Amino acid sequence: TGTLAFTSPFAANNLLALNQYVGEMAAKYDEIDALYVVSPYQSPDILESIIREGGFLGLKPYMGMASHNADINDVHIDDYLPPVQRELADDMGLIVMLHIPGLERLRDPNTIADLKRIRKEYPNIKLVIAHLGRAYTITFGRPGLEALADVEGIYYDFSANMNAEVI
Repeated sequence: TGTLAFTSPFAANNLLALNQYVGEMAAKYDEIDALYVVSPYQSPDILESIIREGGFLGLKPYMGMASHNADINDVHIDDYLPPVQRELADDMGLIVMLHIPGLERLRDPNTIADLKRIRKEYPNIKLVIAHLGRAYTITFGRPGLEALADVEGIYYDFSANMNAEVI
């Protein structure tokens, strides 16, 4: 067993230094693999070289990184994981550990449609939905999980989700 590590995904952090540190630890210890915390404003060319040189297995976009949105609840997946970065992740077969935005979380019909579209357009991305889509209660979890049950290639991380019914 091993660890999949990434730094805290907040724009106020020194992401360059923190990503570098996580990458160095993954290179130093066989039991650690790393994801790169990405800004939606990073160029895909620069990002590709960082991922290849740093040995990162994938990307960790985060909704709070979309600083052009004044209200975090108005952020959509395209705002913090833009198509150029999804294309890169697809071309490289990367993991994408995705937090689900919005007040309705995983049950939001727009989010469900976005996830289905992403899987269809970018089939080589290893898409991991963090915290079961922030579905901390069954009322948030069931609608989204049922709507996505037949979508191939979506994986779920259940860290920080302590609701046994949802899990």
